[in-house]
Amino acid sequence: MCLLLPATARPIERFEARMAASKWQVSATRLVCRLSHTIPRYGKAEFVQRSGQGGLTFVLHTARPLLHKVSAVLSAEPPVWKHGALVRQLGTVDLSAGARVMQLNEGRARELLKELEAGMFPTLSYSGAGDASAPAIGRDGDVRIALSAVNFRAALQDFLDCRRQLVAYDFKAVRESVLHFAHDSANLDESARDRLAKVALFARVDQRLEQLSVRGFADARGTRRYNRGLSRRRALTVKHYLVKHGVAADKVRVSYFGEKHSVETNVTPAGRAANRRVVVILHQ
Repeated sequence: MCLLLPATARPIERFEARMAASKWQVSATRLVCRLSHTIPRYGKAEFVQRSGQGGLTFVLHTARPLLHKVSAVLSAEPPVWKHGALVRQLGTVDLSAGARVMQLNEGRARELLKELEAGMFPTLSYSGAGDASAPAIGRDGDVRIALSAVNFRAALQDFLDCRRQLVAYDFKAVRESVLHFAHDSANLDESARDRLAKVALFARVDQRLEQLSVRGFADARGTRRYNRGLSRRRALTVKHYLVKHGVAADKVRVSYFGEKHSVETNVTPAGRAANRRVVVILHQ
């Protein structure tokens, strides 16, 4: 809606979902939770929480990139039905020229969630002089982008439920795992089983995962033929554990190399222990 004010005031172009059209939607997986809101004629706002140690972020996507960098004012404005409520100033945000995405860190994102839960409308305001898409106001007015709090609380609860179900680690934490074995053994110890349980969980929930490579190795004691067979048994033990815990068998590719590709010397006990291993690599 373009609001034309008296000649003594700057015109304002405001982007905001009308009450009847205001929707907040949750997209939930074990790896990422999204709470999104469409802003008509402007773009989409999202609160995003991913698995692992990454914090909550707020992302604003727009098809209306700026011509110039601007410093926008971030505030929490009361809706018309909140009589007597005051506008709360939340600081400033720098918007880059040409950018189609604006991102706020966890502190700011939590602040916006709090204001929305309280029924306020978080709003970004800046001069239209930098907006390539503001011909209707001659680029001489102000642009305001508001997040509507209408229908927010129900979606917030679903978002919080999703966050509680997120896997506690991300892809980088399980992308490569090295499992060690006792001498002349293909049995998994407790440490290896714990590690594989994390790998299996991630593999089950990550739809982008294309393949798991399971590569078996042995130390140099014994004949080459025996060592190759031992490295095979170790790799198959790992595959069987993963499949038993829900990983699709056709995604697990097994290879084995015996005493080849040692990572340490085979002269010392510590070196041989390092070489008795299976390496599991996840591929997206």
